[in-house]
Amino acid sequence: MDEAWAVVGTWAGAAATFAAVVVALWLGGREQRARGRDARRYQAERITAWLSAAQRTDSEGRGWGGLVLRNASDQVAYRCIATAVDVRGSADAAQNGSLEFRVLLSHVPPGTDKVEIEQLDGAMGLRAGIEIAFQDAAGHNWRRKAEGELVEIKQDPASYYGLSEPLPWRISIRA
Repeated sequence: MDEAWAVVGTWAGAAATFAAVVVALWLGGREQRARGRDARRYQAERITAWLSAAQRTDSEGRGWGGLVLRNASDQVAYRCIATAVDVRGSADAAQNGSLEFRVLLSHVPPGTDKVEIEQLDGAMGLRAGIEIAFQDAAGHNWRRKAEGELVEIKQDPASYYGLSEPLPWRISIRA
C-alpha cells in the first residue's frame, strides 16, 4: 500500500511541477506582450496637442487660434493632421472629409510647434479641443482624441479623415 501512495505522490508532484511551468510560461508571455505593446506605443504616447489663448480674426471674419503641438519623443512623426473639434460632439465628428478647421503638417520633429488653426464657430456651449492623427517613425498610425485618449488606427491619417491627395501639407515651422 505504501508503494501505491509513493506513486500517487510522484504523479502529484509531477502534475504540480507541470502546472507551475505552464503558469510561469503564461505569465512570461503576458509580460512580453505588454512590453511589446508599450514599445509599439512609446513614441505615440509622447505626441499631443492643445489650443492656446492666441486668437485673431482674418479679413473674411474667420477666427484663428493658437495650436501647440508637442512631440516629446526623440523621433520625427509624419503626416500629422490636427483638427479643431467640439469635444461634446460625436467621437468621429472630425471624419468629414473637409479641410476646414485643420492643420496638416508633413512632419513633426521633436520639440514644440506653435501654429494657427481656424477655430470653430463660437456657438453657445461649444467646448473646443484638438484631435490629432499622425504616423509614428515605425509607420504605425495613431489618433489622439480631443480629450487625450490614444487609439491606433488602421489607415493613414489622410485616409482616416476621408481626405484625398494632393493635400496642402505644411512644413514644420522649426524646419
